[in-house]
Amino acid sequence: MASIHELMLSVVDPAADEIWGSVATVSNASGVNEHRPRTDEDWAKVRNAAIALSEAANLLVMDGRVVAHPGQRIDSEGQPGAPTGAIIQKRIDGDRASFAAYAAGLQAASMEAVAAVEKKDVAALETVGGDIDVACEACHEQFWYPPTEPAKPKS
Repeated sequence: MASIHELMLSVVDPAADEIWGSVATVSNASGVNEHRPRTDEDWAKVRNAAIALSEAANLLVMDGRVVAHPGQRIDSEGQPGAPTGAIIQKRIDGDRASFAAYAAGLQAASMEAVAAVEKKDVAALETVGGDIDVACEACHEQFWYPPTEPAKPKS
C-alpha cells in the first residue's frame, strides 16, 4: 500500500496542480493572457484531475495507510523545524477524526470542481480552486507543518 506521502506526490499534488493551473490571468509586457480550458480535451483533463483528487481523499484515510514507510523520508524532513514522518503520523493518529474531516472537505471541493467542469463554468472552477487550496492548507497546518509560535505584541 502506498504511503500518504507517496499519494501526495503521485496523485494529490499533480491533480491539484492541474486544477489550479487550468485558470489563470497573466499580465506582462505583451498584455493580459487569460488561460482557461477552451476545448473538450482541456475540460476533460481538468475533470480527470478533479475525479482523481476526489478519490485520493478516500485513499488517504484508508485503514492501515501510514504517512511514510520505514526508511522513507518525506520531502521536508531534515529541514530546520520540519517534522519527521513519525511525528506527522503521531499527530494524525492522535486526531483521526479531524484528518478524516479534512479529507472529506477535500473530496467535497473536488466534486465541486467536477460540477464546474460539467457546466464549463470558468468562474466556478477558479473559486473551487481556492476551496481546494483551503482544504489542503487546513490539514497541512494541523498535521504536516512545523508548529508556529503565536505572534507576540511589540512592547
